[in-house]
Amino acid sequence: MKNLGQLLIVGFEGTSPQDSSVKILLKQIREAEVGGVILFGHNIISPRQVRDLTLALAQAAPADLPLLIAIDQEGGSVQRLQAKKGFRDYLTPHEIGQRLRPEEAQTYYLELALELRKFGFNLNFAPCVDLDLACPVISGLGRSFGDDTAKVVAFADALVNAHHEAGVLTCLKHFPGHGSAQKDSHLGMVDITDVWTERECEPFRILIDKGSADMVMTAHLMHQSFDDAPLSLSSALIRPILRETFHFDGVVIVDDLHMGAIQEQYRDPTTVIDKALRAGNDMVLFSKNPQAAPRIAKFAANPDLPSFFRASVLELLEKGSLSEADLEASLQRVRKLKQRIF
Repeated sequence: MKNLGQLLIVGFEGTSPQDSSVKILLKQIREAEVGGVILFGHNIISPRQVRDLTLALAQAAPADLPLLIAIDQEGGSVQRLQAKKGFRDYLTPHEIGQRLRPEEAQTYYLELALELRKFGFNLNFAPCVDLDLACPVISGLGRSFGDDTAKVVAFADALVNAHHEAGVLTCLKHFPGHGSAQKDSHLGMVDITDVWTERECEPFRILIDKGSADMVMTAHLMHQSFDDAPLSLSSALIRPILRETFHFDGVVIVDDLHMGAIQEQYRDPTTVIDKALRAGNDMVLFSKNPQAAPRIAKFAANPDLPSFFRASVLELLEKGSLSEADLEASLQRVRKLKQRIF
């Protein structure tokens, strides 16, 4: 199959097109071995440096396969472009929900989205539409707009509309809802069997109905009533709920597969790729970021993930574990999403 790399988003080391690691990445992008990249704090030094880097990344992509250039820019503690590096700091979603009306939030988020666009980003892994239900990594960091579904939907919709006005794609996260989880999935697997309720899915359903879902990110959570595998890798979640019940036909992306929740259970990356794609995720994300798995000793990402990813998928196709028809459907969804990049 052609262009399997379009199903892969990777993090990387380096801050300049002249860095050896970035030169390798640029070659992979030119050869369509990578569908997208994500920048973290270690990639960001200053406004001019970021613009030079993202411009080089974008220009390396084939004309018919533009590159997704992603970032986590929610506001508060989850923002990679920060004032101390020459950018602007933004309020947390919790603060937005407390201080502003949705129409005011849309104006506020337009400034954030325009900054992203100015510095070369076309995808923001936001909004977080998890309900504010005391999760330490959601509520504890102010990442939720509130505990009321209607409020979360109104403010998330404002963020999405603002980003679309600026020409930036968005991603609803973390499906099926991380708000009630009692632990951080960066540190290990989190069981939500006894705390999760169906209303945590409602913001996703409503925003999908409104046409406000470019992408949906699945979460590394365990729920025994669904499956004994992480929900992000479970066939009980994406097709039955997102596709059939919620009628979502956009791109589904799995949360970072280098996170502790996955690394502690699956040390074979081919197995992880297999499970993620068989579960119905269209794209896989590998951050290559040691901070994603702080409790995993000697964590080290494969230095040539794109080649490894393609070889693994072809091997899984040959074995019959993955379906060519399913992969082609995922490629079509990614192509359709990328047609909106301008």
